[in-house]
Amino acid sequence: MLERLLSGAHRLSTWLVWVAGALLIASALLVTVEVILRKFANISVGGADELSGYAFGIATALAMSYALFERAHIRVD
Repeated sequence: MLERLLSGAHRLSTWLVWVAGALLIASALLVTVEVILRKFANISVGGADELSGYAFGIATALAMSYALFERAHIRVD
């Protein structure tokens, strides 16, 4: 029972880390589009930096469970 539950949680964390990666890529694309629009069209997408901060926080939270299952946390000796 516990083995099955852990297997499901590991599968869920794998999917969530992919969602976190997609969120970071979307955030980078949004900031890139905003910089290009500001430079050439003098238009600003309001709040792109704030949305990027939220995306980074969410991606970090989602990726921590994957790092726990993969034992990928940094150890300081």
